[in-house]
Amino acid sequence: MFNIRYQRRDQLRSMLEQERIGTTTYYPEPPHLSPAYAELGYARGDFPVAEEFAGTSLALPFSSHLRLDEQETVVDSVRRAALALS
Repeated sequence: MFNIRYQRRDQLRSMLEQERIGTTTYYPEPPHLSPAYAELGYARGDFPVAEEFAGTSLALPFSSHLRLDEQETVVDSVRRAALALS
């Protein structure tokens, strides 16, 4: 897994999908707000750093099986999308 953080993550993800670059969000909500921990009574704002990470993290393709040209495609696509969104 190779995670990056980007304030406009959902827009970046959409643009990468248009270029057929697969991404995912492993933790779209912070643990303290998930139903599994509801009994602990935590609320939004209790762990702002975890909430920020949940809203900005995006996992990019990462594998020892990616050829160099595939790696460069991912990097170039992220760079173009980030520039277009800035």
